[in-house]
Amino acid sequence: MIQDDERPFLLAIRAKVGDDTPRLIYADFLEETGQADLVARAEFIRLQCQRSRLPPDDPQTLELLRREQIAFQRWSDHWPQQGRQLFRHSDFTRGFLDRTRIAAEALLEIGPKLTCWIGSSVLRLKDAAGRLEALMHQPWLRDWQRLDLAENGLRSDDVEHLVRSPYLHQLKELSLARNPLLYPSISDLAEASNLANLTLLDVSFTSAESAGARALAVSPTLSKLETLRLASASVGPDGIEAFAYRCELEQLMFLDLRNNRFFFRGVRALATATRLRRIQQLDLRQNCLLEEERQSILRRYGSRVLL
Repeated sequence: MIQDDERPFLLAIRAKVGDDTPRLIYADFLEETGQADLVARAEFIRLQCQRSRLPPDDPQTLELLRREQIAFQRWSDHWPQQGRQLFRHSDFTRGFLDRTRIAAEALLEIGPKLTCWIGSSVLRLKDAAGRLEALMHQPWLRDWQRLDLAENGLRSDDVEHLVRSPYLHQLKELSLARNPLLYPSISDLAEASNLANLTLLDVSFTSAESAGARALAVSPTLSKLETLRLASASVGPDGIEAFAYRCELEQLMFLDLRNNRFFFRGVRALATATRLRRIQQLDLRQNCLLEEERQSILRRYGSRVLL
């Protein structure tokens, strides 16, 4: 978990990922501590930010790289042993691990310290299957609003631990794409009170099927959801009809239904939908639609549909 005096700096960095200013302000804070490792980290952040603003062939680049390596060495000498083994050769961008998928085991071993190294607004995890029971009980999860658990081989027991976590109430975006999840797990997500603040949910390339899609459409807790991704999720006409006629997601604006199994009933439901009033983009690409079906969808949604 982020220490109280660090929290505003790190949350500002994640809120403005493309802006160097919060990073440089954080570097000033680190330097003011006077601790050798934090002073070295402050120098590392400043040098990487400076180099990122230069063209690759700028004559200053080599000197900045040399100084970066020295500062990095001084900082990493103070890391925990696990950190030295796992991240000594990782790519840091402007002083932070910005795009790296962090091994769940590393987070469990290193804990709060590692979360202070991540500058991305998204916490991306890998190798999380079987480790979510421990992970979902980590208080530092409260510091994250975007969690990416895609392609982790997660199964139903993992989802059970996720929906019971007391530390996800602030979560805004959750990706569970490309996990072998069946529709009961998707239904669990639809009923999870700790996910009530989600604005984006991605369960593409799962086996949500119509039952899972229907549970999401009529969810009593996901009322703030604005973006729902259900691409390649084996959704059939029953699931499509639930969105068209029974959808309770009043804020839903972006619905991704690529590569599913519409059939005539699904197309007719979308063309005559009464519950998708706020939709700004409906993605129906990679579905086999007849020309007359395409035209009926275009008449209903116009430029808001992707075919």
